[in-house]
Amino acid sequence: MAERINLGQAEMQTQLELVERLISRFGAKSIVAFEGDDYQIAREGVVVMDLLAAEVDLATAAWAADQATWEFNHRFAERYGA
Repeated sequence: MAERINLGQAEMQTQLELVERLISRFGAKSIVAFEGDDYQIAREGVVVMDLLAAEVDLATAAWAADQATWEFNHRFAERYGA
């Protein structure tokens, strides 16, 4: 959605990088855990996503939530074949 409305792209890139770390950590340790600044980055991401959602209509916000879920599942499946 950030790209679609041209807001928050850098902040959302940070969230995508966090997702990659979480997926990698799961593969290495078989757990999903925040390490270092990851928890704070995730908390900031919630704020960013809420602010982005406030800029669009409900249908677009729902689409963005679906896309985020798809993106995570796709990245996970690419790495682990799940």
